[in-house]
Amino acid sequence: MACMIEPSSGAGAGLTRVYLISFASVWDAVLDHIASKRRWELVQADEEVGEIWATRATGLRGKNKNDVRVRVSLDHNGLTQVTATATATMKPRPEHSARLVKAFLANLDRRVSA
Repeated sequence: MACMIEPSSGAGAGLTRVYLISFASVWDAVLDHIASKRRWELVQADEEVGEIWATRATGLRGKNKNDVRVRVSLDHNGLTQVTATATATMKPRPEHSARLVKAFLANLDRRVSA
């Protein structure tokens, strides 16, 4: 596989992946993921800063939302690093936000290794 998992530090620090492929390929894969999922909505994407903000509706009627922040950057070795965090906006459920981030990164792993 073309990624390594980096340990996160601190509460709410999110999860980090380091990919052995270009920034542009990873950036496009993140945007493709958001566009392909029906409960996801792109809020803002700034390629110069390397940040993507999205929301993901949860719950039976989709009223609960998670704010998702994805930071794509180059690490000190020139590898593409992705850090993702999620925060519930109405009913804070850290375990749900953590599962959302893990599922997002697992999907991203599949997209970039295909």
